[in-house]
Amino acid sequence: MRTYCAKADMSFNSAINRLEIIKQMVSTSRFTATASMPGQSKRRPRFNSVCQFLFEIKFPTYQISEYLAFQDCARMFLSKMIRVYAVILLLFVALEGQCQDPTVKMDDILTLKLAIELSDMNNLEIKNAELQVEKAEDRVAATRTERLPKLEVKSHGSHNLTSQEYTFNQGEFGTFPGTGPIPTTDTTIESQSGLTGAFGASVRLPLSDQYRIALNIDQTEIAQGIAKEQLRSHQQNITKKVKQQYFSILKTQSALDAKQISIAYYASLKQLVDRYVEERSALEYEAMEVNSRLAKAKHEAFSQGNTLKTQKEQMNLLLARPLDTPFRVSPLPDSDMLNLKPTQVVDKALNQRPDIHEARLKVKHENISHEIKKLEYVPTVDFRVSYLKLYGVDFIPDTDATVGIHAKWEFYDWGRKQDELAQKAKAIVQANNELKQAQQHAIVDVYSRLRKLEEARNNINVTQLGWNAAAEKLRVFTSRYKEKAVLLQDVLRAESELSKAINDYNQSVLSMWNARADLEKAIGDS
Repeated sequence: MRTYCAKADMSFNSAINRLEIIKQMVSTSRFTATASMPGQSKRRPRFNSVCQFLFEIKFPTYQISEYLAFQDCARMFLSKMIRVYAVILLLFVALEGQCQDPTVKMDDILTLKLAIELSDMNNLEIKNAELQVEKAEDRVAATRTERLPKLEVKSHGSHNLTSQEYTFNQGEFGTFPGTGPIPTTDTTIESQSGLTGAFGASVRLPLSDQYRIALNIDQTEIAQGIAKEQLRSHQQNITKKVKQQYFSILKTQSALDAKQISIAYYASLKQLVDRYVEERSALEYEAMEVNSRLAKAKHEAFSQGNTLKTQKEQMNLLLARPLDTPFRVSPLPDSDMLNLKPTQVVDKALNQRPDIHEARLKVKHENISHEIKKLEYVPTVDFRVSYLKLYGVDFIPDTDATVGIHAKWEFYDWGRKQDELAQKAKAIVQANNELKQAQQHAIVDVYSRLRKLEEARNNINVTQLGWNAAAEKLRVFTSRYKEKAVLLQDVLRAESELSKAINDYNQSVLSMWNARADLEKAIGDS
């Protein structure tokens, strides 16, 4: 048993030594440039050299059956080798991420938190919603001025184009003892040509409408609150879009990284198959199939690179900055568990969601509208002061000044006010129904998002197990193919299964983050 464990440690140490060589090649940039696909950087490292080291790591597979007799030693050996392969795989992804776009600097890394902050500051949809809130504030300020006296000034000037005459016959205004007839003789008054003018000023202070104006102020403040809740809703919608776009970029980036690993594997496998064809231990169609898979993988990588560029342009559009702004996304940390109970999450959603707040404000708005409509039964009473001065007029007094109370009352309206009140009462019922519907929709939405998040978390464990199994299967099949114990088709099938397993795992992780973002929006977190 000691002999077998010593051999296992020798194989492990050999793998570790080759891993150190790979690290040195990365740090000293000993990778040579390769021909790149259109639209990709020409400074991409040669992964073929790295994969060649992987193929040269010797696994004592011919002794596996003997190791199984000593399960503890075999388990130790296999766990060590799996860790080595995990480190090498992570090294591939990190290396590809560093060398993918040499125009992107470290300062251009866009974290999810920074993307959300930029969207809150720059997004045009959010800016329009903020302007809507400011407009509501202006309406509140304008409504408050209705309580103050209204000052008006009027002026008038004219010139007579035609002459006018007024004739009063003798005694037309009556005959009185002691004075005789008025006028005593027939009298004619002619208008004078020239300019005539009038100037007037008035002050009106509403008295009975003060309560109605106060209700109008309350109503406009509620409208301002509705605008703020709509702003919150816009912010949460944009935040969700930014998160989804960020996760899409990460998903495409991880798929591109996995595809680069497949390209490196096929390139190294191609060298091995070509050597077997030369040795006449493999057929020509097998080399052609490997070449075909390598070309397909390169084309898929090229397509994913174009998709990544489009997604970054869409992200820049959400952030309201130039579309060609270069950046790289940052890997997401491990998601912390939400330990809240479902009932606590529901209560939090009912207290935070902007649509529920908006529905509550609409109920208040309709109640105030009903109160304002009832005030139409009350007479309108104003305090007024007026002054009038005439110019170019001699026949009548040229100055008039008054002060008094002005009242107006529509005492009968043929049932119009009653019908309008009935409409307002029905609007209150509708607003309450909409509030209940919004609350029920929020509860269903929260429970659904919680279930989706739990499913996504469970799926991560499933896909991780599938990744580990596919990686071990490919390692075994590759080693056995070198010994000519399996067919090339088995190796290619195992590699396809590993690529799918890696892609499934990456998608499950990003699906979990999408599910969490959906839950945060359903709760009402900004």
